Parts: sequence; C-alpha cells; structure tokens
Amino acid sequence: MHNVALIFREDILAKNKQIQSMILKGREHVQKGEYSKAVNAGERLIKVGEPYGYVILAQAYSSKGKPDLAVEAVEKLTQEQPEQLYAWRLLAEIYRDTGDFKKAAMAYEKALKCVDAPWQRIELARASMLVMAEDYEEALKCLDSVITEDLSISLPVESLKCTCFNSIGEHLKAEEHARAAIDKAEYEGPEILEGEYSGLLYNLY
Repeated sequence: MHNVALIFREDILAKNKQIQSMILKGREHVQKGEYSKAVNAGERLIKVGEPYGYVILAQAYSSKGKPDLAVEAVEKLTQEQPEQLYAWRLLAEIYRDTGDFKKAAMAYEKALKCVDAPWQRIELARASMLVMAEDYEEALKCLDSVITEDLSISLPVESLKCTCFNSIGEHLKAEEHARAAIDKAEYEGPEILEGEYSGLLYNLY
C-alpha cells in the first residue's frame, strides 16, 4: 500500500512539473508575440484541467487585438475559479481596458470579497478605473476610504486625488494635497517618491 501511495505521489509531482513547463512555455510564446503557439498552449492547458490556460489565451487574444475573445476567456476563468482573487482582478482590468467600466466596477466588487484581498490596492485600482471613466466624484469616494501610512499606496492615492480635483476645477485642493504628500514623502526619504513625484509636482504649477 505504501508503494502505491508513493507511486501516486510521484505521478502527481511529474504532472505538476509538466503543467508548470507548459505554463512557462505559454508565457514565452505570449512575450515573443507567437500568437498561434500561445493559443495552442492555452488550449492544451485547459484540456488538462489547468485554469491558467485561460490567462494565456486572454493575453494572446489581447496582443492580437481580439478583446472580445480575451474577455470571454477571463469570464470562463472566473466561472471555474470564483474564489480566486487574481481571476476577478484580471477580469476587472480587461473590462477596464475595453472601456466597459460598469462591468469593471462589478468585477472589482467581486475581487474585494475574496479571502485576504488587499482591499486598499483594489480600491486604488477601482478609483483609477473611475478616473478613466471620468467619474471623478465616485473616484474620490473610493480614494477617501483608503487610509494608510504605507507610502507606496498613499502617494498614488494623493496623486489620483489631485487628478480628480483638477478635473472638477478644484485646483486649490489639488495643490494642497500635492504639497502635503510631497512634504510627507520627503520627510520619509525622497527616494520613496519615485514615479509619483512628477505627478505631484505637476499640481504645484
């Protein structure tokens, strides 16, 4: 009985290694722009019961300018893995990129309900989507709910708030938020500003 269990375990490990190899190969095809090979890799993964095949398909379809097929692939992924955070975030992003902001908002809501969801980052992503949709008031509501001392989150939040305030004509508020965020970041260390620095400075002029 022990030998049978050992053989079964080795078979599972071998299968897992094979699937990992297929996933890496599929990613490689996507990166190289090898559309047909990427689609083939995605379909093979799905046939062996690996849901990540839908991600490969979505990436391949997106790179080929076939957003409808990309959306369809990720929708199937959420149907197979409704509890998986990455599936809902991917669906939200692909809806956002195709301009379907209403469905993107619903997908972000699903993502927020997943176990251990990094809700602050999801709210930031949702706010960014709302800015793209020019729904600045709703974006500000999302951003106001994100209260954190983590500068990697708070700086993008403040930068996005500045964008919202400027877009609705509240330029003084944008300047105030930009100054406060820059002062705080410079106190912690200028290197923390990184990509957000230019965006925040823009609101001072």
